[in-house]
Amino acid sequence: MPFSLAHKILAHQDPIYALAAGGNKCYTGAADKTIKRTNSEDFSLDSFAIHTSHTCMCLHYTQSNHLLLGLLNGEFYVIDALSKRELFSFTFPNDGVFSLESCTRFNFYYVGLASGNLAVFNATTFELLYLEKIASDKLRKLKFCLQDGNLYSASKDGIIRTFDPLHFIVEDSWTAHKEGVNAMVFGKDDTIITAGKDGYIRSWTRNSKKELLCEFPAHRGVIYDLLRCGSFLISASRDKSIKIWELPTFTPLKKLTEHRQSVNALAQQNDYSFVSVSDDATVISWMAD
Repeated sequence: MPFSLAHKILAHQDPIYALAAGGNKCYTGAADKTIKRTNSEDFSLDSFAIHTSHTCMCLHYTQSNHLLLGLLNGEFYVIDALSKRELFSFTFPNDGVFSLESCTRFNFYYVGLASGNLAVFNATTFELLYLEKIASDKLRKLKFCLQDGNLYSASKDGIIRTFDPLHFIVEDSWTAHKEGVNAMVFGKDDTIITAGKDGYIRSWTRNSKKELLCEFPAHRGVIYDLLRCGSFLISASRDKSIKIWELPTFTPLKKLTEHRQSVNALAQQNDYSFVSVSDDATVISWMAD
């Protein structure tokens, strides 16, 4: 069940860096300093638009219909996606927001910064509960794992860290990609799949040994994002391509080359479709064949 192009629209005037899906909508943030929204059904832009002071580097949609925004200049916003009302804002001086995650189990919002600092906010009161440096460089990705209840961070220093999301302690760490880790997803059978600046995809056990199960060169350029869609792994790269891999064997199934420039982010719509965004300012919806 590989994927083929379903819809393609020119959504922004400049490169798109941020993408989030939720509430049957897709939200995109770009270098043109706007956040726009696409209807997942007919893939048309609606009237929703937010103008920001700086480029949006990351977006995250929560189960409570909050849209989290992270800007290059360190501004962090919580927006009610239904009313477009700003609920909260916070600025991290001389920093930038590069990753966002939420945890309904503990009612927290996690914010990863360019400095390697991690911030934790109460998702109801928006109280800042924690702000400490956990990495020596930019936190590029944060992922909460439902299976083991931990928060995982991927950073530009090449290290994956396991963070206790309730007690705010780094419990474990290992070097996954020496040149930097940009993306990670959780596989089946207690595995974690990572990708980075080296263009490699690696699969690891999530147990205490963190054993390397397999590795292979997947792209000719930096891999910016990974997505697990059913029994498939999807990778997006600066080499302008998206690749589809069958899990758990990582058998290559298809290469998608519709984007004309770097592919920066992926988001799942449902079990049969996903969305990609690129430096070419387009948003593409891909459907299972």
